[in-house]
Amino acid sequence: MTSAESALAYSPDTRLAALACRKLIAAYAENHEHADWADIQELAVALEAFGLPGTFIERAQEAPLDGR
Repeated sequence: MTSAESALAYSPDTRLAALACRKLIAAYAENHEHADWADIQELAVALEAFGLPGTFIERAQEAPLDGR
């Protein structure tokens, strides 16, 4: 399991997770072949739902895949 996977392994704030999911579903339902990331860029909400910092993506991309 990568460090990114382990960070997402616990139960998120259900209200914030649902909000992020609704935005993702709405963007794909509107145009599933060309969903625009601008339509679903509520990354801050998704990160907050899991209690992750705003720098999580950058840090996860810098970390080795095996978590070492």
